[in-house]
Amino acid sequence: MCRRAGGSSVIVARDGDPETRLRWRRTGGGSSPTSEVDLEWSIPADVAAGTYRLIYRGRARSAG
Repeated sequence: MCRRAGGSSVIVARDGDPETRLRWRRTGGGSSPTSEVDLEWSIPADVAAGTYRLIYRGRARSAG
C-alpha cells in the first residue's frame, strides 16, 4: 500500500503486515485455468487522510 506524497509514493504497508490480506482462489480449470485474488487493507486509525494505491503484481504460470 502506497500513499501519494507530492510527486512520489511512500510505502505504508506491505503484504506481511497484519492489516493487509490476500485471498487467492482458482476460478477456472481445464484448458483455460484462471484465478482471482482479493486484496484487503484494514486501515489503521492513525493513518493520515490522503490518496493511497494498492499494488499487486501477479505472475503467470503455464497450464502444463
